[in-house]
Amino acid sequence: EFNRLNSDTGWTFTRASVAVDNSPESNHFGNIYVDDRVGTAVAGNGVYIYNPDWSRVNSSVINKRNDGVNFRNNFRLSVGGDGKVYVPDYGDPTSGVFVLDPANYSAGFNQFFANADGSALSRASSGLLTNSAGESVASSSPSVWVQGIGADTKMYVHNEDMGLHVHRYDIGENTYWNQQPSFTYSVGSLLASTNANVVADDEGNIWVGQN
Repeated sequence: EFNRLNSDTGWTFTRASVAVDNSPESNHFGNIYVDDRVGTAVAGNGVYIYNPDWSRVNSSVINKRNDGVNFRNNFRLSVGGDGKVYVPDYGDPTSGVFVLDPANYSAGFNQFFANADGSALSRASSGLLTNSAGESVASSSPSVWVQGIGADTKMYVHNEDMGLHVHRYDIGENTYWNQQPSFTYSVGSLLASTNANVVADDEGNIWVGQN
């Protein structure tokens, strides 16, 4: 039967998505991550961590980003094989995918789509992120999925401003990414809205659902 994760006393989630660390190779195996979107670009947007026994780790939401702004539309998060947590931002002025290390969660989130030194890519008003060569790297996104571990790690992102397609990034052990996607799954013409969810497996198969 279903059980409720959060207590009725004192607080509730507003618009939440959930991911579980299912990687036995992770030091945080079994952790539960709840990504709560309270409102548009507010400090209440962010992530809560639960231990496998459902006890909450952080008493206040983790919302710190290295770009100094609040999540605008933090939607469907994912957990990588190494235990790191990936949160997409669907908002145009705050777009990208942001990474949290649960071993040092107080440090907050780093933008993954950035130059090798961590400096920001160019962001258009649409949310499209481009590198110094003018190439499209990523964009506003409602969902991300990370599969694999170490050199085999792959990230799948539904990019609103890149044809509504799902893009694969063969990220390996990179901390930042400023290149074009490694592969494009051309599903944009099949979608009726920009709000989609992507799931992948180790065989390279993907599933895309949408609101």
